[in-house]
Amino acid sequence: MIVDKAGIFYGTTIRGGGTCPDNSIGCGTVYKLTPPKTGNVWSETVLRRFDNGAYGGEPQGNLALDADGNLYGTAEEGGDDCLAGGAYGCGLAFELMPPKAGQKIWPEQVIHKFEGPDGLYPVTGMVRISSGTLYGTTPTGESNAGVVFSLAPPKSGKGNWTVTPLYSFTSVAAGETSGQIAEIGGILYGATEAGGSCPKITSAGCGVAFKVVP
Repeated sequence: MIVDKAGIFYGTTIRGGGTCPDNSIGCGTVYKLTPPKTGNVWSETVLRRFDNGAYGGEPQGNLALDADGNLYGTAEEGGDDCLAGGAYGCGLAFELMPPKAGQKIWPEQVIHKFEGPDGLYPVTGMVRISSGTLYGTTPTGESNAGVVFSLAPPKSGKGNWTVTPLYSFTSVAAGETSGQIAEIGGILYGATEAGGSCPKITSAGCGVAFKVVP
């Protein structure tokens, strides 16, 4: 989970939230946990329920938070019109905005739909830097074994976000990205669940830690 200045935690669940086409218990939620004023019981509020449609489904990674209280995350499913296939789309990145007075559900904006060369089925969320750019990974792609990508916001504050594939793993032996990315001084750090050398266990390797340098 991620925490704001008020001590409120925000997170995702891959299941729950109601019904959706392929799972009767729901295709995931974004929620917040608010600390109690007295006592020990925290209160939970569901901010968004996913249905594997155009606005995504099965979020399971971390969320990123900006100074205005907007939340950014990824959904493994959804997006509808993925060129690389996928019954419910190939995943997307989204923004949730705090509701205005009188509203309960946080409005959602899809900021990118994954289609293959830029990655498929994101599961790990993203990290945000001060410029507003988001960085993340996908565990697979159209012709590769994972992508490290950036998502840059529109300069005017309105319009389309710009996705840039920063590095594509060429095979499972090279590594499937599976963890949250970290950014330090413009350099990205991460880990893979395959690659490297451990032939006694698996020919695909047991994973590596990597950095991506501009």
